[in-house]
Amino acid sequence: MDGSVTDNKKQIKWLDALKGIACWMVFLGHFEEDYPYVPGLQKLYEAVPVIKFISEKTTALNIFYIVSAFLVANRFLNSPDNNASKAGRSVLKRYLRLSIPVFVTNLLIILIQRMGYGFGNRYGMFASRYTFGEAVWNAFVDGMFFGSTYFNSNMWMLNELFLGYLFTVVVCLVLNEMKPEAGNIMLIIMTAVLWISGCYLAVFFFGIILYRIVNGGIYEKPVLSSVLGTGLLILGCIVSSYNRIIVLKIPLSVPELPLRTWWSYCWIAAMLMVAGIALSPYMIRILEWGPLYKLGRICFPVFLFHRIYLASFAALAYSYGFARNSDKGEGSLAAFAVSFSLTLISSLIYAILLEPQINKLTEKILSRVFIKKKAV
Repeated sequence: MDGSVTDNKKQIKWLDALKGIACWMVFLGHFEEDYPYVPGLQKLYEAVPVIKFISEKTTALNIFYIVSAFLVANRFLNSPDNNASKAGRSVLKRYLRLSIPVFVTNLLIILIQRMGYGFGNRYGMFASRYTFGEAVWNAFVDGMFFGSTYFNSNMWMLNELFLGYLFTVVVCLVLNEMKPEAGNIMLIIMTAVLWISGCYLAVFFFGIILYRIVNGGIYEKPVLSSVLGTGLLILGCIVSSYNRIIVLKIPLSVPELPLRTWWSYCWIAAMLMVAGIALSPYMIRILEWGPLYKLGRICFPVFLFHRIYLASFAALAYSYGFARNSDKGEGSLAAFAVSFSLTLISSLIYAILLEPQINKLTEKILSRVFIKKKAV
């Protein structure tokens, strides 16, 4: 394997596996927030705290951001047919493929609420009686441009994911007009400045940097790159697991942002982890294993559905499980079984039945908006 990401088939496999793993990290992190503990993981964390990154959802979200920027760079950097139409089409496609699924899940939220199974938790889900008009506005405007959490409490990142994508496209178009050395300097400086200022766009810049590194001949020495990659991956896992402890160890005289802010270390952890994987051809081969890369097929629906069930049927299951013996363990186990099963089933149904239809609708809209250029 030469590591070239111009081979889209290979590139998609390991990136899809990474996204698939990250989405379940988010699931575990949110379950950990909503319920007493994650069955099976709590005792493991106590025994081996260095693996707490498994449910560090903020790290996982930033892995999504880096992968998104990496894919944009793969499409737009040094592209011979790079033009405004291609960029505009890509951004609109992204908008539709994010907003339409959110609208579908908003309708599901309304249905669950009407059935009487929506329970308002400390994150505010199901706290208001939703309407169809609100579902439309939330999915296509409020969520995409302002990060509204009115319907779904984890949809704040939808705004960052979409605007980060748009931003990355623009940066790639600019980089195509710059000398490589100047472009690299700009990317490094902006990543550092944005991280220091606490702007999430830092990880999108890093995704572009990583793409350039991967395409810069790093795989010519696979053993060396794998050793380096493994070291970065391990370091990233450690930083992610101990981000809050790291913050407590830093003197109060140090500026709060970014050195005494725990989530800024989640950004660093995500950068280290994705870089570690991307630099190692051996790690990529592991992620290209069939069952792993197929996880990416359902990563977005897992993200969309899981918090809905955590605030509805899982809450009901927890109440029943806890009521049996006033045991938080039984309640957590029941909630986990219900939320995991419903999330997985819904995600598979979405990927098999709904996603193809959403893609067809997206292509129809794009064909109406953009002029189809004739072949010369």
